[in-house]
Amino acid sequence: MYFGRRQGSSCLIRLGAAILAVVVVLAGLYVVLSLPIYLRGSPLTQPSITSPPPQPSPSATPQDASLRLAKGDELFKEGKIVQAAAEYEAATQLDPQNAVAFARWSRSLSLLNRMEKAVAAAKQAVSLDKQNAEAWANLALAYDWSEEYKEALQAALRAVDLDPKLPEAHAYLAEAYADLVRWEQAIEAGNRAVQIGPDNAEAHRALGYVLESQGKYEAALAEYRRAVELAPNFAHLYRRLGAIYRVRGEYDLAIAQFQKAIELLPVDPRGYEGLGRVYYSQEKYEQAQVQFQKAVDADPNYASAHAYLGWTYYIQQDYPKATAAFQRSLQLKPAQPLTLAGLGWSLYQSRMLAEAKSAFAKALELDPKLDLARQGLAAIEGAPPPSASPTP
Repeated sequence: MYFGRRQGSSCLIRLGAAILAVVVVLAGLYVVLSLPIYLRGSPLTQPSITSPPPQPSPSATPQDASLRLAKGDELFKEGKIVQAAAEYEAATQLDPQNAVAFARWSRSLSLLNRMEKAVAAAKQAVSLDKQNAEAWANLALAYDWSEEYKEALQAALRAVDLDPKLPEAHAYLAEAYADLVRWEQAIEAGNRAVQIGPDNAEAHRALGYVLESQGKYEAALAEYRRAVELAPNFAHLYRRLGAIYRVRGEYDLAIAQFQKAIELLPVDPRGYEGLGRVYYSQEKYEQAQVQFQKAVDADPNYASAHAYLGWTYYIQQDYPKATAAFQRSLQLKPAQPLTLAGLGWSLYQSRMLAEAKSAFAKALELDPKLDLARQGLAAIEGAPPPSASPTP
């Protein structure tokens, strides 16, 4: 009897222990499962290598794009073009249907001399919203600065048609007319831009450009100075001032303007190019060469800088380097009669007469009145070369 009771009690104890063990295991499992997934491992304080990453944040919304767009506008007003362009690009990525973001990205890209991208961004803007006058105006700007003047004119006319009170629309229309040598219409559009937007820097710049293109430098200077007063942090306005001072032989003033442009926008090759042209005009060829090289370094695909670098090498009688620079410029932009003439002269001086003749002939196909190319062909035929070194 006693023995029998001890045997039953032992069974109960063993059963209780088994149940307790199960409870402990289940409790431990509960604790582990309750932990964040990246803490389930051994030891618990170390994340498992194979653990999945945290969940991504919710998808971007148009509101996020609007914030980046607003930030871009703020930076642009301050003349911080590189940073503004980055914000506008981010806005287009967050909201690919935002026509305004693409339009303002295009405007920034034009000011950075990224013309192919500027045209593409503006085209995307007008494809998204064909009734957006700002998009058409910025497409006109991008086309014009890409030297596609007929396309610029059509885009600007469309912008004016959509919003006759948009100063930039009339400004870029004036610029396109000037580049097409349609002076009466250019002046009319430029004056209209200033009338609509008396405090709009681009309106004054465009009118100044029309006047400068006609050789009316004093009147152009007044417009450019007014533009700088209205927007003192924009490099392209100082470049226009510098260009006029260079033509007028006021070299110290020209140098100061281009140095200011470089200070404001050091990534733009056109500031260095303008400064180089001032030194070239002063016959300071080594200093000019330094600036043209800086322009090439800033943008290796800027054809104009390679061409000017070629002329600088030529005038210093380094004909192999001149030939290479002219050839690189023509690779980037083939239809350049003056650069073809420069290539012809550098080849002529290297006694590569067949190649020189071909370059002069191509130049004359593009511009039959180009004396520099005619003189080159005459020199090859036995006429003495010009007494002075040919220059652009």
